[in-house]
Amino acid sequence: MHSRNPRNSQRETRKCINPNITTSLKTSKYTPKYGSIETQSTESLIRPGIERLLSDSSSFTIHEGSNNNFNNNNHNNSNNNNNTEDGEEPKVHQKLNTLNGVTLPTTLNVLSILLFLRFGFIIGQMGILGTLGLLILSYTINLLTTMSVSAIATNGRVKGGGAYYMLSRSLGVEFGGGIGVIFYIGQILNSSMNVAGLVEPLMYNFNEFDGIIKPILIDGYWWRFSYCTLILFICVIVSLIGSSAVSNAGKYLCIMLIISIISIPISAILVKPFMTEYGIEYIGFSFDILKDNLLPRFTKGAAGSEIDNIETFNDMFGIFFPATAGILAGASMSGDLQNPSKSIPKGTLNGLMITFICYFVVIITMGCCIPRDLLYLDTEILQIINISPIIIVLGELSTSIFSIIVGIVGSAKLLQAIARDEILPGLSIFGRGDSKTDDPKEGIIITWLICQLFLFADLNKIATFITMAFLMTFIVTNLSCALLRIGSAPNFRPSFKYFSTNSALMGSIISIIAMFIVDGISAGIIIGLLGILIILIHFISPPKLWGDVSQSLIYHQVRKYLLKLRQDNVKYWRPQILLLVDDPITSWTLIRFCNNLKKGGLYVLGHVFLSNKLIEDIGIFTISKNKWMKILEISKVKGFYQTSISDNYRNGIINIFLGSGLGGMKPNISIMGFYDFNKYEGKYRGFINDEDIESLQEGYCRQMSEEEMIILKNGNFEEVENSMKKMKRNISICEWVGSIEDLIMLGSSVTIAKGFPRMEIPDMGEIGVIDLYPMEMIGGDKKSINTSTNSSINSKSNMDIGIDTGTMILQMGAILHTVPRWKEHQVRVIVTVCSNSDEIIKNRHYELEKLLEILRMGDAKAVVVTQEEIASDVIRKHSNKSRLVITGLNRVEMGISLDERRCVEWVSGIARECRGLPPLLLVDAQAETLTTEL
Repeated sequence: MHSRNPRNSQRETRKCINPNITTSLKTSKYTPKYGSIETQSTESLIRPGIERLLSDSSSFTIHEGSNNNFNNNNHNNSNNNNNTEDGEEPKVHQKLNTLNGVTLPTTLNVLSILLFLRFGFIIGQMGILGTLGLLILSYTINLLTTMSVSAIATNGRVKGGGAYYMLSRSLGVEFGGGIGVIFYIGQILNSSMNVAGLVEPLMYNFNEFDGIIKPILIDGYWWRFSYCTLILFICVIVSLIGSSAVSNAGKYLCIMLIISIISIPISAILVKPFMTEYGIEYIGFSFDILKDNLLPRFTKGAAGSEIDNIETFNDMFGIFFPATAGILAGASMSGDLQNPSKSIPKGTLNGLMITFICYFVVIITMGCCIPRDLLYLDTEILQIINISPIIIVLGELSTSIFSIIVGIVGSAKLLQAIARDEILPGLSIFGRGDSKTDDPKEGIIITWLICQLFLFADLNKIATFITMAFLMTFIVTNLSCALLRIGSAPNFRPSFKYFSTNSALMGSIISIIAMFIVDGISAGIIIGLLGILIILIHFISPPKLWGDVSQSLIYHQVRKYLLKLRQDNVKYWRPQILLLVDDPITSWTLIRFCNNLKKGGLYVLGHVFLSNKLIEDIGIFTISKNKWMKILEISKVKGFYQTSISDNYRNGIINIFLGSGLGGMKPNISIMGFYDFNKYEGKYRGFINDEDIESLQEGYCRQMSEEEMIILKNGNFEEVENSMKKMKRNISICEWVGSIEDLIMLGSSVTIAKGFPRMEIPDMGEIGVIDLYPMEMIGGDKKSINTSTNSSINSKSNMDIGIDTGTMILQMGAILHTVPRWKEHQVRVIVTVCSNSDEIIKNRHYELEKLLEILRMGDAKAVVVTQEEIASDVIRKHSNKSRLVITGLNRVEMGISLDERRCVEWVSGIARECRGLPPLLLVDAQAETLTTEL
């Protein structure tokens, strides 16, 4: 037997993760969210043909002199010139195949330095079976995540950016950007960690006091810091040379690493028994050693331990998992691959298989030949029992150096991708790329400086953040795949079929559990950090045209529940409003008011474009439609826009009503502004008495607030009005009245808004009065009070206000009172009696209060007044200072739209009754909307 001289002092090593990260990310030129509608609408009429798709599918090469189609408006860099000098043809940047671009990077990143520095400690604590359990658990997470990555990668053409590109284009800019930033920080920390981890075996073997191989390196804190700085500088130089240098270095480093791993089982066979300095004999393969090392046996104070207490499963998993977390290295090379969609799944799975076999062989070998007590005493046990210690040193150097280089390059390319996507301000300089290879020189330099700063920190304390960063990326990657599958979008049909929604969700769930197993506090912090980044990017990032999976999910769920939605029971009735508008300026107050009135229901703005020359007017129509959509967005009106093109106004209204909504979400209230006599009264002057002319005009239009003027100015509605003059014609009074008849026959409740151009929408906390006139709804008498023959609000002819109209009036008042802007207003419910008897008035007041209590309108004030001869005089007398009056509409007699004179009389009658009154809603309901039932 013979002995060897191990290093006497026990050493602590650092947790390391060896992943790769993304390459450069292309981005299209940013289009402002509120950009030129004219430009957008013109482009929308010109669809790309199949030639465009074919050309896109072949444009995988990055040409010399190109900046990867990166357009930056903030700077003009000569390095980003797409033209080569002297008219030379651009050279094609060499692309990587599956082996060099995915398999080797994945293998080198997953085979961590922890294999040499911590596997002995882990096996000593967990035993062979426990360590294999950790291996299987870790690779289960890796395999599930790889399946999700492969599915996303094979669902289309993958550009530079790797996992970041895929996540940002799937989940949207907020999630993708948040993960990108966390991934970037994690990669920098990982690089710094690997630098420190590399210095450790160097000092073990070359320390001036007790170096195993040759004692030549001076020890001490600042000396070690100097060695870290020198190693980092050398790796930065290699990174600056370019991707080809990194690829070539990876080949040689991989050979060194494989030789080191193969030497482990060979040494177990060839090395003869010897007595170690610890007084423990090494005898090689032994059934007794296998039996002793089979099960877990936790201790405290073993070599490699970083805690003072007895080790636990959580501690071991936290140390072991980083050794397997570099599976995204291949996906990160997507921009440099010949065929990313083919190489990423194949290469990553090959890398997983190779590394799993290597880890399995090493665990079995160490567990069968190294006594457990020896595993407790020295973390460099593999070097002690190897046929040549220098082979293990070379393995440690190869895996660490490659991880440092790839970490720097990957972090820089990720920063380049984030800068090019313009998701965070102030990063435009880092979006530049080398004119020949598009390598991010500026990004490499800033990443180097940040890595250098992290060398001053206690890396042991922040090592957990690296694990959290990768687990969080795994979670989001699996979640992205699951959501894409759940959304069932037709365009999500990846060629990689070996995944499912369950596998992706399982990957996310297991990764979340793993995060909290490693460190619950750190997991909470990293989740909170991601949330903050998502919110920050949402508010400061310019809008992107990528789209995200949320739209697919929303569509899927909306369709699912629309099929189940019914309007069967009055208990669950809610207003679903169709507001028919023409002029956005005069209708602006009404648009905002109806947005308050909808109470979470459907809200549709309908507009008829009158044209009998569709081909000629389609351009104006498209521009105007986009303007209306824009005003909904910037004014924060929660509604939809529905339009129709027709040469007949009534047909246009019918088409809008029938085409609005879907399933159970169909309009049940149609609201129209009053007929505009200001524009058209000259045509009908022969039908109108001179004394009624003034009453037919809406009066002044109130002065708009500064906020409203800004919104309308941003909407450029003056341009809409100017562009529509070519296709706009006057609407006759018969058409307007006929459209009311049509809506009633189609089963819609109709409400006429009178006087709204001069109405003031209240500010928050402003006090006012809302008056409701449900008329004679009490006591079973459904008929209204009688007035003159031409009265449109109430008439002694054959018209009446029924229970449906009365309940809708009450319902509208109750709904409006729940809106914050109207909450401080007093709601008054006013009814009339045809008697001056105090007893009758008292009884009617009691009945009204009882009714309001039953209808849960206890905040409303019951008012009973004496009937006047004309109903409008009651309103004029008691509500002249109210902000809003809601009352019944005398239903139009069907068929009068065929007689122009009768239409004028009906409309002028409404105008006459409303003269001098506050803004009114005149309601004609078609269905019951309120119930006293539980």
